Amino acid sequence: MSETILVVDDEENLRRLVTHFLEREQYRVLEATNALDALRIVEKENPDMIILDVSMPEMNGFQLAAMLREHPTARRSPVLFLSARKDIEDKLLAFTLGAVDYMQKPFDGEELVARINAHLRERREDKVDQETIRIETISQLMITLAHYINNSLMAMLGHAQLTENDNPQQVEEFRRSVVRGGERISAVVELLREMAERKELATTSYAGDNYTMFDIEKELDRRMEEVDEKLNSEQSDPEK
Repeated sequence: MSETILVVDDEENLRRLVTHFLEREQYRVLEATNALDALRIVEKENPDMIILDVSMPEMNGFQLAAMLREHPTARRSPVLFLSARKDIEDKLLAFTLGAVDYMQKPFDGEELVARINAHLRERREDKVDQETIRIETISQLMITLAHYINNSLMAMLGHAQLTENDNPQQVEEFRRSVVRGGERISAVVELLREMAERKELATTSYAGDNYTMFDIEKELDRRMEEVDEKLNSEQSDPEK
């Protein structure tokens, strides 16, 4: 399916001209005559790119761009301003609001298409990079969780194989190993439930300085330490 571009401009002739150049490049084009119509289309279509005029009735392009920056999905769509306004202040404001480009009217159709192609190519490459990181992160997550669960199970199985029924000390050590392993596995399962509700996950290898990410490995280590502290405290004070 071809990429979708939303053209927002109150001038019908301008919209038709832009649409002509874009459809010639096999893009799917949607049109809006004002900001409110644009917002309704964004909610339904989630366009791959948005071309904005600045001077429009009721709400101008800058105001619309500010709203798009806060939109959960549209904020990822690159915005190109296409305006007759030439003041440098307008251009600076456009880029401050997150626009990737600013072209003046009258425009050259071939140049417009070339810029759009470049921005959308960059967006496609960024999506591929993000998908690669996502797959690698999920793979590392599975390895990490399997490691924690496997360690707990091996500890329980190892104690079970060495325990002699007539040796009270070994039986008690086995009991403690089962309790500790069970608590650790329970902590991992509880973390899995919490992760199912989160949208931003990472492992230490990929979290980096992105503080919005949830570092799974650090959280697992923290919870394992809590389990050990709890059980050690209970063993030192059996009445707890």
